Amino acid sequence: GIGMDDEFADSPPSKEFLHDASLHRDPRVRMYSAMNRETPFDDLLRLVTADKDPDIRSTALPQLIWTSRTQHREIPIEVIRQGAISSDSKIREIIARSRTTPKDILIALADDDIEDVRAHVARNNVTPIEILIDLASDESEKVRLAVAQAIEPPSVPGRRDNRGPDVPREVFELLAKDSDLKVKWNIAGNKHTPVDILIDLASDESKHVVSRAIKNENIPIDVLIDSA
Repeated sequence: GIGMDDEFADSPPSKEFLHDASLHRDPRVRMYSAMNRETPFDDLLRLVTADKDPDIRSTALPQLIWTSRTQHREIPIEVIRQGAISSDSKIREIIARSRTTPKDILIALADDDIEDVRAHVARNNVTPIEILIDLASDESEKVRLAVAQAIEPPSVPGRRDNRGPDVPREVFELLAKDSDLKVKWNIAGNKHTPVDILIDLASDESKHVVSRAIKNENIPIDVLIDSA
């Protein structure tokens, strides 16, 4: 077993220590294990599915998802499905942003009552394109902004562009007419935005959107000259 004096040892905890911590009677010690990505997969799975403390269950879930990828372990689908219908919206958010979440669950979470859950669905690059179309007209500005950000090309050179090339024109049309300035600003700077939509944004009533549009690499030269 482990004692309370060992709970926050200075040296990196061993797998054995984290295993023992996950079984400890004190919830503070189990929480330490739940927060640690080095905790063995099976221990994290037990914390997620069987711990009596809901805070520990929700804390262990992102570590479980991370560990499943790094250790090439598969999370039981029933755990993901239970997380998707949890009464705790924070757990649903974790499921919504995980790239291992099945598409049918992402589709269901796209209708979640909580806007942060829907926003995480929008940012998830495995979310089906047809769901992005629906979310592009979501009642929440936060969700629509999440869509606009999700279809932007990656900022890191060499990283694969998973979204932009496949996004239908309809999404750009919806977001370019959005009432929220930040949404339009993102579309104005997107290199995948159709040129005619980009031209319209270059004459937007917002100077911030106009400035962003004329700096887009695809803006026609005559529009650039007229704006000078």
